[in-house]
Amino acid sequence: MSRSLDLLPVFNAQPGATLLLSPEWVIVGASDDYLAATLTERDLLVGQHIFDAFPDNPETPEANAVVNVRASLERVLATKQPHEMAPQHYDVPDPTWPGRFVERYWQSRHTPVLDAAGQVQFIIQSVLDITASRQVERQLRESVAAEQAAHAVAEQQRQRFREVLTQMPAYIAVYQGPDHIYQFVNPAYQSLFPHRSFLGRPFREGTPESVELGVVALFDQVYQSGEPVYLREMEGWFDFHGNGQPVQVFLNISLHPLRNVQGHIDGVMDFTYDVSQQVRARQQVEQFNAELEARVQERTQVAEQALATAERERTLLQLILDQSPVAIGVFQGEELRITAANAQMATLWGRTPEQVIGLPFMDAVPELRGQGFDEQMRQVLRTEVPFIGTETPADVLRGEHVQTHYYNFVYQPLYDADGQLLGAIDVAVEVTEQVLARQQADEAAAELRLLTAHSPAFLFRTDAAGSLVYLNKEFFEWTGLDAARLRSLDEGWATVHPGDLVEQQPSFVAAVQAGQPWLSTPYRFRRADGQYRWMLSRSQPLFGTEGQVLGHSGLTFEVHEQVALQQQLTRTNVDLDNFIYTASHDLKAPITNLEGLLLALEHELPEAGRTGDVPLMLTLMQDAIERFRRTITHLTDLSRLQKEHNPASDAVAVAPVVEAVRLDLTPLLVETQGQLTVTIPEDLTVRFAEKNLRSVVYNLLSNAFKYRHLDRVPAVQLRSWRATDYVVLEVQDNGLGLDLAQDKERLFAMFQRLHTHVEGTGVGLYMVKRILENAGGRIEVDSQLGQGSTFRVYFPR
Repeated sequence: MSRSLDLLPVFNAQPGATLLLSPEWVIVGASDDYLAATLTERDLLVGQHIFDAFPDNPETPEANAVVNVRASLERVLATKQPHEMAPQHYDVPDPTWPGRFVERYWQSRHTPVLDAAGQVQFIIQSVLDITASRQVERQLRESVAAEQAAHAVAEQQRQRFREVLTQMPAYIAVYQGPDHIYQFVNPAYQSLFPHRSFLGRPFREGTPESVELGVVALFDQVYQSGEPVYLREMEGWFDFHGNGQPVQVFLNISLHPLRNVQGHIDGVMDFTYDVSQQVRARQQVEQFNAELEARVQERTQVAEQALATAERERTLLQLILDQSPVAIGVFQGEELRITAANAQMATLWGRTPEQVIGLPFMDAVPELRGQGFDEQMRQVLRTEVPFIGTETPADVLRGEHVQTHYYNFVYQPLYDADGQLLGAIDVAVEVTEQVLARQQADEAAAELRLLTAHSPAFLFRTDAAGSLVYLNKEFFEWTGLDAARLRSLDEGWATVHPGDLVEQQPSFVAAVQAGQPWLSTPYRFRRADGQYRWMLSRSQPLFGTEGQVLGHSGLTFEVHEQVALQQQLTRTNVDLDNFIYTASHDLKAPITNLEGLLLALEHELPEAGRTGDVPLMLTLMQDAIERFRRTITHLTDLSRLQKEHNPASDAVAVAPVVEAVRLDLTPLLVETQGQLTVTIPEDLTVRFAEKNLRSVVYNLLSNAFKYRHLDRVPAVQLRSWRATDYVVLEVQDNGLGLDLAQDKERLFAMFQRLHTHVEGTGVGLYMVKRILENAGGRIEVDSQLGQGSTFRVYFPR
């Protein structure tokens, strides 16, 4: 025994994958090749029982690896003869992933090593890794099985697609060669012409009516160019019954090129759908109201050429579904499992074909649950009666949201070759745009009729010469005129608008002929009760499709109260301006006298009398007189602003005006130790009165420093730049700031002061706002309480 152990390194180093076992099947040694083949290490392997080191893979119980090896070892112990095992599937543990196994197949041989007494001293296990060859054999078997399954599926799909094509409610035909020889027509196509035979005949002979319609030329075009052609609502007369009495029909025709396996065009596919009923319905609507149009469009479905061999026919049918311009789906069983769906059908559902095929209808498209589509399809399967849905609403998935769309669709029973019901086929076309357009047109027409009949204004329309051709009901009720007495509106405006408006007729006629809008000035018009009321008329030109002036449409409305109020307001403003001017003028002299008397009193008052509160009282009196003087000055300025609606303006350079204001504010800057930063382009100008520009800049800058925050040095920035329609001037400070939620309405009001600890009259910002608005500008403010404010003014360019 010790001699064997001495030879153990020799055993371990020998070539080939061998394992040395004791009679108790404990691992004594292992060759390097064995360790590599079994992904093990000698230190971890030696000393283990063989079945502890190499247990069964629980995921392959059918291999019976441990049982088979155990039986072979027991046979060697019993017979003391070598035993060669059949190939074994015996996976080895994966050292990189505990609990997992690596697939292995072995050719194993067990050889006993006998001692001098003839007893088994050791057992040598020799193994050959045949995993690669076994995997190749298995892959070959799986490939053969997959190919056989694919052929079976292809044959099943070919038969199913042929049944779908045959039972489609559209008219489908396939033509081959430059003469367009009929190769296939479905029963629906043949049923149109029961007295004709098509297969093997050229298209021009099978359907001679199409020659004059130019359809044969379109077949040639598709065949030669390889580009599809679509004919929508083609009108034709066809002798369907062979009695010499052609019938008018409207057809949607889709012609598609067919290519062989080499990619060459060898035929044309014709998909035709009868839309006569829809066209005639739309024509009736158009006759009822020419201005409203509701078009219901049916999309066509494309079918491809049926090939002679089964493989070509399967390919053709698949191409028909994939390239069809309409949505097609096939449903089977009580669950309505989707067994086929082209890309168009999947798109209608907001999905791809791979996401829906094989699933029950309501599981594949859950947002349709409760909308009745599954019940309708089950009714078709129970009764075998087709169901046609027209402009049916459906809530479907679009992106991440469910939206309502509208569809025309047909649920058609689907039969096999023996007439047994297989399921149902769904052919659908989305008509959302047409339905919404018609609904909007209907709503607009109803609204227009309602507005026209019950408008509180007078609606009128003229021809291109300016003569009236229409007046609404409200006009006759308001005026009391009899429409029957106005035998001819061509007599002009004087017939229906006597009085002041007649003088404005030439300007109206000129506007009509020039195709321009027209607005009258207020004029008086007699009401049915004899009163004359102030009225206003305006109109817009009407243009034809080629831009020609067709006339004017407009309205006349009463502005009596507005005119009366405006006249009263004008008189009130004049009286107010006169009062302000008179008051400010008459108060100047008394104030001057008071100031003179105060100075005289101060001069005459002896030094002995200037004790206690006397100096303070004199100062307060002087301050009160000065505030009174400033208030009168502001009243005069306000009176001037009330009258200044269109102030004269020139191009004024902004930078010099800002610099002049900065010099005027030097004492305030020194007092507050404030910092003023100015950023203005040197060539920047505004069309604005210079004195008003100075007033705006002065008020904004002086406020920025006066309403400073006592805890920090005031820092003010003045910036200006050109915008699209304005020149913008911005003043930003770090002062007290405002609570705009409470103070914004009072900020620009007259005599309103938000910070009373600073001296002022509360009219500065009011004047700035009026100055800007009188010139067509505006002022905006951003502010945060305790942090500062930004005033932004816009001067029109």
